[in-house]
Amino acid sequence: MASPRRNVSILPQNLDAKVVSTPLDTDGNLRLLQQLDRRFQSVRCREPTCGADLSILGAMDHLMTWMPFARGSQPMPLSALLCKKCRKYTCVGCGEKPVTGSQSVTVDKKSGIMVSTCCENGKLFGAWILLSAFDEIELSVQGQKTQHPQSRSRPSAGKGTGNGRDDPLDFGASRQWGGEAPIQKYKGNDGKDDQPIRDILKILPLFLPSPKSKPAPALVAMLRLSFLLDRLATLIANDSITNMTQRKDLYHAVYAFLTVVANHPVLVEILLEQRPSKKQSPGLQALGGEANRRLLKVDTSSAGLALSLATCVHRAVPHAKAFANLSKQFAIEEDVKSEDNKEAVNLCIELLSFYGALKKTGPVAMDRLAPTIKDEWKIYAERNRVTFTDDVLQGPHTVLEGHRFQKGLRGGLSATDSAPGRMKRLWKELADLSTSLPFGIFLKVSETRLDVMKAIISGVPGSPYEGGLFAFDIYLPPWWPTLPPQLNFAMDVGEFGANIFSDSYAPLNPNIHPGGQLCLSLLNMWPGNPEEMWQVNVSTLLSVFVSIQSMIFGEPYPYRNERGRERTGGSHEAKDYNKKVQCKTVLYAMIFWLENDDAKRGIWKDIIATYWRHNGKRVLDVVKKWSKKNELLRAYGGSRGVDLVSRLEKGLVSFNAGLSGQGAPRYMY
Repeated sequence: MASPRRNVSILPQNLDAKVVSTPLDTDGNLRLLQQLDRRFQSVRCREPTCGADLSILGAMDHLMTWMPFARGSQPMPLSALLCKKCRKYTCVGCGEKPVTGSQSVTVDKKSGIMVSTCCENGKLFGAWILLSAFDEIELSVQGQKTQHPQSRSRPSAGKGTGNGRDDPLDFGASRQWGGEAPIQKYKGNDGKDDQPIRDILKILPLFLPSPKSKPAPALVAMLRLSFLLDRLATLIANDSITNMTQRKDLYHAVYAFLTVVANHPVLVEILLEQRPSKKQSPGLQALGGEANRRLLKVDTSSAGLALSLATCVHRAVPHAKAFANLSKQFAIEEDVKSEDNKEAVNLCIELLSFYGALKKTGPVAMDRLAPTIKDEWKIYAERNRVTFTDDVLQGPHTVLEGHRFQKGLRGGLSATDSAPGRMKRLWKELADLSTSLPFGIFLKVSETRLDVMKAIISGVPGSPYEGGLFAFDIYLPPWWPTLPPQLNFAMDVGEFGANIFSDSYAPLNPNIHPGGQLCLSLLNMWPGNPEEMWQVNVSTLLSVFVSIQSMIFGEPYPYRNERGRERTGGSHEAKDYNKKVQCKTVLYAMIFWLENDDAKRGIWKDIIATYWRHNGKRVLDVVKKWSKKNELLRAYGGSRGVDLVSRLEKGLVSFNAGLSGQGAPRYMY
């Protein structure tokens, strides 16, 4: 007669109840984890004649011991423990003989590693082991030297733990307790620690409940207390397409895991919620011991809450969309064949798929992430940061006439003759610009020559350029990005017929020379410290535009941009210089756009019309305020005595009348 079964359910049924803890309820999550830990530590051998206590190794050691037996047609479940006394296996979850080969899944074809599960509680144990192992790796990655007591770790077994390092599925990593939580800002990584993390992420989804099953409260607690979500947030915040491509195996595993979680109607909540910052943690397995509670330090204040995973991916989506669309729209033959480029696009698609799963499972929460922008001009500006048109090449009348680098373009290399990797770098940078270009900067890129561009940069509030619109031509020569792009201020005599440099007044800015040359260290046009010069793997087009907007058109006292005048801000000379700059801003960066027929019909006509319709009154108010302290604005040119304020107002009235005649929305006076 068979002996009666024992330990049919090692774990209490209330572990399958509704989740009662919250992300801020650290003590509640710890109680759930410690309850689970006590159950795991109280398992006995299933053999009635033995009944020996079964010890659990440290998480990484358990994985290493399990791996040699996770092969073949009957792979051993991760929840199986070997009794050293009778040499029989017992499932931690159900207390019975482990079911081998049940619903086994191959996770690594090369090594033959297969994962099978015995029971639901055995899956919970597997998740605990994997998350605990992840924390061991994460603590090692953080490089902490101070060890905490390893009260929850068990001695390694003498056999079966040495095979892991030679396997493609390799969890090998130094293990220690203690350390700081990972920060949520990407700082770069050479990928040397990616493999064990990738392997855990590949296996972990197999231990999660199906979308139709409720997760155990302890599982949710484990995910909240583990370092896993913190590390995933850091990885998603990485906006380097190149780095992601180099670490493609890790990122494929990241997005696959997150998509599984996002498709679960309950687990998705952990992706939507903000998490307390972990200032210090000994890792998940150590936290199972009540004595180690003091080693966990978290910040549950509003200032200490980390961004939700959903927020992180929401911010990453525009960049991924832009890169994928650019790669598809402007695929160059050499780069189409590039495996790296295909991988980069695939990673973007996987991120978008994860985002789609989030929106489907948690639509209300995801809708809250989208900022409500009521300012129509801001909405328009964000949607039109970067646009593509071959009008960039054509100018007002003839091919290339409207671009300052037309001579070099006619005689230079085409974009398709670029050095390997140049176009991929350009796609990546254009994707960055389409999502990150600061408010007030607009870029138009040639559809057939992506290395040819035009830009408008608006003056920054608080500067003598406020409200003005300043145009530039940009060309990326064949040696870019080894050397900086070529930029030229396009509002002197030439394209627009303006006279911004030809009168006797002070220059518009010491950094802009007659002829349109820009003197900036970043463009290697001004001597400076090496870190201020163009750096091939650091400097970007975005950094150039930001520098121009902030250092030139955001400078409150441009007089001090001249060498030797750095400390003259607020001086009489600096204020006098500002008055002259304000006059040039009004005449050549405001009135010009309203009066010049070529400008009103040219490449910037859409931007200009929308800009004045929404900003005309505000800009006029700024100029009127200037005129109270700047008499030149009411009598520009001395004996000519041109009233620039009245002329600007007249131009705005005329512009408004033109909009009305076209049936367009009226200027907002």
